[in-house]
Amino acid sequence: MSLTRRALLSRVGTAAVGIGGLSATTDTVAAGHGHGYKHVPTDTGTTLFDVVGTREGPFAVGLEGTMLRRGYEQYHSVTDGFPFDGNTHLYGIDVTDDGRRVWVAGDDGTLAEYDVVTGEFFCHEIVDDDRAFVDVGATGTAGEGTVYVVDGRGHVFYTFDYGGSWKTTMLGHGVPPVALDRFGMRGGLVLDIDGCVYRTVDGKKWEQFTIEELDRYVFDIAGGRYRGGVVGEDGLVICRDREGIDWHVLGDTDLLGVDYRQTDWFGAVVGFEGTLFEFDEEWERFDLATDLPLFGIYVGEYLVAVGDDGTVFEKW
Repeated sequence: MSLTRRALLSRVGTAAVGIGGLSATTDTVAAGHGHGYKHVPTDTGTTLFDVVGTREGPFAVGLEGTMLRRGYEQYHSVTDGFPFDGNTHLYGIDVTDDGRRVWVAGDDGTLAEYDVVTGEFFCHEIVDDDRAFVDVGATGTAGEGTVYVVDGRGHVFYTFDYGGSWKTTMLGHGVPPVALDRFGMRGGLVLDIDGCVYRTVDGKKWEQFTIEELDRYVFDIAGGRYRGGVVGEDGLVICRDREGIDWHVLGDTDLLGVDYRQTDWFGAVVGFEGTLFEFDEEWERFDLATDLPLFGIYVGEYLVAVGDDGTVFEKW
């Protein structure tokens, strides 16, 4: 059974050797500056791992085949386990560029798409074993785009004809991948837990980049061809742009999720103990009314964070 991104989080200790020369930046911003975060009820107590925005509002996925969508006053389940087995955990979610089709991935080779308008599910069987898919990314419009799926064994599965045919490639040196992001029409990023980043612009050739002097585990990646960020243990954030790489330590709490809005590179990160930071030229911390871990963050038309015990926070 392959390790998944979320299983890796539970296995990693909180102790790590510090990076010399880095200072902690933990400025706290509560509800102020004209905005803050509100807790939104859900109809589940299961852990939520990932979240995305669609043309019909945010969707989130988590344990036991749970997928939620935003309703008028709360998030409510659209799956109730179906079409997924109740023991099938869902780890990754993404949406086509037109906001119409949501793709989800998880345990036992689970890969499916959901039409947010009609409510139809479409299941894809691309492996014949019980491997866990760690994350998924989709580009282009529904029915025509590119889809990437990464498993915990270092394989990337991809389709350029929206599931008509699938191919696979092997990345790296046996270290489990933990996250995937996509950009453009065929661009993709994959991160492994030791900090190796793989990048493609055409879906066929993958370049490998090593984060030098990294001495702690990393958990998530977000960005594009030339800009992006990685988060990890002990408040670590690594940001990259055309000018180089910047290292930040935002407190001492493990950071588990990151996302950027690629139109203006406004970003946010989340982690244990309800930790949430925003980035808009500088990092600002928001105090949320929870000490539960937050695993996933979406930054776009909406800004939504999800985590343990069905927890959802939205920016207002």
